[in-house]
Amino acid sequence: MDFRKKILRDKEVYDYIAMGWDILPQSGAPVAGAVSVNFPPDLERVQKRLAFGHVEHERKDVRHPEKNTLQAICFEYKTKARGNIMVTADHDNGHLQFRLANADGFGVVTTTWPATRIEHSLMDELAKLVVAQPSRFL
Repeated sequence: MDFRKKILRDKEVYDYIAMGWDILPQSGAPVAGAVSVNFPPDLERVQKRLAFGHVEHERKDVRHPEKNTLQAICFEYKTKARGNIMVTADHDNGHLQFRLANADGFGVVTTTWPATRIEHSLMDELAKLVVAQPSRFL
């Protein structure tokens, strides 16, 4: 858990609150995996998802044995990633912005809620999202 404060109109207020967690297999230790791509749009998609997930990986070029031309790019990884939530306050408009990374698959989603709607039931929906249960938070 991390938070930062700032001064707004001569008062100390929260700027943001953040928390992160490890995403691991439900049973057993992380295992090795690999994915190969040979088409630029696929390469871009795989690289973005690995970056969003903070997935440790190695990139290896797969070359033709005789011509030495590039045939594909292989990404080797472990089934371990990071997820996080950052909540930023918009004090002037009374809103909270939620930035969720890897809470519902690899990717970043941003949503804004009025501060008056932040209550136990909404936070329960956020918690369900974090633990991969059906959620109405987004």
